Amino acid sequence: MSAQASAAAYAIASGAGGVKLPTPLLQTLTDDFASSVDKTTKWGSSTAGVAWDGVGQALVPCITPFPGNFLRTPVAGTGYKLTGSKIHAKPTVTPFGAGTRISQMVVHSVLAPTTNSIGISCDGTNISVFGQTGGGTILSATLAYSAVNHAWWRIREAGGSVFAELGADGVTFGVTLASGAVSAIWMDRVYAEFNSYYTGVDGGANMLVDNVNL
Repeated sequence: MSAQASAAAYAIASGAGGVKLPTPLLQTLTDDFASSVDKTTKWGSSTAGVAWDGVGQALVPCITPFPGNFLRTPVAGTGYKLTGSKIHAKPTVTPFGAGTRISQMVVHSVLAPTTNSIGISCDGTNISVFGQTGGGTILSATLAYSAVNHAWWRIREAGGSVFAELGADGVTFGVTLASGAVSAIWMDRVYAEFNSYYTGVDGGANMLVDNVNL
């Protein structure tokens, strides 16, 4: 390959020189949390308090009020595409405590309005979905939390609707927490995060995150 051809190939692969790359599907984001290098390469907008525990999990400390600590993919840049895609993971939520510790998995819009988002939230007793999917549609639903039956969380888009789903094994997501029509535009560029915070005086615990899209 000539030097000119090599340079052109690099530009296409890296996005250099103004070449626009296709937005990767959110399901291409994978992590088993074996290497803390991933905090920089995959989760570049995370807070300083997030750490790797050395046995394949990310620790998201619940030690501050909202917005707390978060394991977050880069907010700037291309982002990911949720349209026709998904994110799933196995979070271990913060213990119930006094009931104000919150553990969440959220997909946010990079594009305006950035208020568009969908998330699954748990306080150790109840698990719920929240978010605005575009066009004023707001999702809201709550179930009693089961650490066994709701061990895995998934957010996905298919056929113009977004789904928040729960499962016991990471293969079958048999509990649909909520679903609703979604504005396709904001789904085309998103970032994902796992966050933990408290709303009262109930800090001092960790949310654990494992097996993102694995």
